[in-house]
Amino acid sequence: MLRTVKDPYPRAATISAPRGHSLVLIMTILSLILLAPTLLYGQAQGRLTLEQVRNLVNIGAPDATIAHEIQIRGIDFSPKPTFLDQLEKAHAGPQTISALRELLPVLEEAKKQIPKVLQTIYSALDQGNPSSVSASLTSDIANNPEKLDKICKPFTYRAHYEEAIIQRPNRLFEVRVRALFKPFEEKAYVLVFGTSQGHFLLQDIKPPTDWFTTQLTAAEELSRKFVYAAKAGRKDVLDASTLPGVDTSRYISDPKLKNVIQCIPVRAEDVQMVNYQGLKIELQMFSGASCDTWGTWKFLVDQFQGAARIACILWQTPDGKVDANCSPELEIDTLHRFKLETSSANVSPSPPDTTQNSSQQSVKSFTFQHRHINMLGPGDAIYYCTGNLVVSPDGSVRFDCTGTNDPTGRCDHVTFPAGSINDLKKKFGGFHVSARGIGNYDFFGDAASQQAAYQAIVPSVSPKK
Repeated sequence: MLRTVKDPYPRAATISAPRGHSLVLIMTILSLILLAPTLLYGQAQGRLTLEQVRNLVNIGAPDATIAHEIQIRGIDFSPKPTFLDQLEKAHAGPQTISALRELLPVLEEAKKQIPKVLQTIYSALDQGNPSSVSASLTSDIANNPEKLDKICKPFTYRAHYEEAIIQRPNRLFEVRVRALFKPFEEKAYVLVFGTSQGHFLLQDIKPPTDWFTTQLTAAEELSRKFVYAAKAGRKDVLDASTLPGVDTSRYISDPKLKNVIQCIPVRAEDVQMVNYQGLKIELQMFSGASCDTWGTWKFLVDQFQGAARIACILWQTPDGKVDANCSPELEIDTLHRFKLETSSANVSPSPPDTTQNSSQQSVKSFTFQHRHINMLGPGDAIYYCTGNLVVSPDGSVRFDCTGTNDPTGRCDHVTFPAGSINDLKKKFGGFHVSARGIGNYDFFGDAASQQAAYQAIVPSVSPKK
């Protein structure tokens, strides 16, 4: 009887695979064999070096494996975009590139790239063409006209700058932006950027909730110090608390103001941000009705050489008259902050030209916006009314309001008799008129009207003596 004898040396089991997959399987096994010493060595040594990452890509190690090692062990170098470009050319897989991109020094890159993106966005929005920068916006922003208008309405942009770029969790960046718009309105808001495929995308706009907290506190302390110093007659402290050009002597030498100052509480009852020739911190106080002369006081605080200083002191009496004691350089300082050119030279008027013909001596009329202060109105203290500015041959000038955006309905009508205007200055976007016994007025309009009205008023100016 035949017996079956078991082979003590059986043949190794074979794995059959389609020929098309054999090469892939062999390359995978080889790469793992080559990779194993590197990974074991890396586990002992810690983070992957630049050369190790490059070598793993060059030998064709699996994309998922390299990415996993980068995520688990980390790297001991700072990857740059140029290095990622080199790896992509060497056929590094998308997972490897993505893992390295997550380790980019993103904040530094954000500080380089976001300002460029913002400049492009502002230019496009000002031209009314947001679709041209849709690649820099998330779909939520690109399809939201209301939010786009908060960033910049068409044909209103003047300038902007980034006060800070702050990295937040989940690779988000908050950009604190100051922007200046026409005719003269400054805004501060926080733009939120995210990243996608190495690009920075604008994805939200937020109010500056905690941006000015420190400055608001400093402004309150400054106003308190100013009131105490005024009550004590300390002009040195008043001068140190205000911007150049604010006349502090009035609160010591003027009996009427001295009396009112004694009644002002040392703590502000309302503190907020307002637009007054640029963003300012407004502090509002009420002098008591028991005083002989009482009313509403507002201090406008700005930053000067890194410290809070009072830029303007406004006092409105119960009969509605406003006494404004402000630095004359407020608007110029704001323009300088935005790195804009300014022109505010005083005018030396020329004598009247007696050779003018009858057509030149006719009445000249222009459409302008007049900026005024409404201390009791809601929100910002600055409003504009639109109207006609008429320059008569006798040298008198009159402005009649035809419409206003002031919620209280204020719509000014004012006449400057011949010889009453003692100061005329060109301003950014308009000009400033000062008249004896009447007050100070700012007018804004298109460039052609500005120049024509300015030239028409110059012969009527009587300089201050």
